[in-house]
Amino acid sequence: MTAIEILAVIFSAIIILKILIFIINPNLLKISAKLLKKPLFIIPVYLIFAGTVGYYIFKIWNIVGVAAVMLLTSILIGLNFIVFPQVTDGIIKEMSASRKTLLHKAWLPTLIWLGIALWTLYAVFA
Repeated sequence: MTAIEILAVIFSAIIILKILIFIINPNLLKISAKLLKKPLFIIPVYLIFAGTVGYYIFKIWNIVGVAAVMLLTSILIGLNFIVFPQVTDGIIKEMSASRKTLLHKAWLPTLIWLGIALWTLYAVFA
């Protein structure tokens, strides 16, 4: 199995596991709520995961292909938010409370998304 195939199998296993947990015992999802209370621990873990996965993905795909897949992923994630309007509204209110709050809390993901967007535009139009 290639590295990409291994990543795809891991992805599939996690999705199936989450769906099974949700169907069998949704209370187990509270574990993620506990982890989210420790962002200084979770952020580095996610960055390591993103860097590792990104390394293997960019070995076989260019940024334009990755951006197209990210668009699909963003749409699918958006579908999850649409079915929980009160939660989504709360997130929007918290994020838009002030520019300072948004930039203070989300500066790193904002820079990553901006970097991907600019890299994609450069690849398409340069």
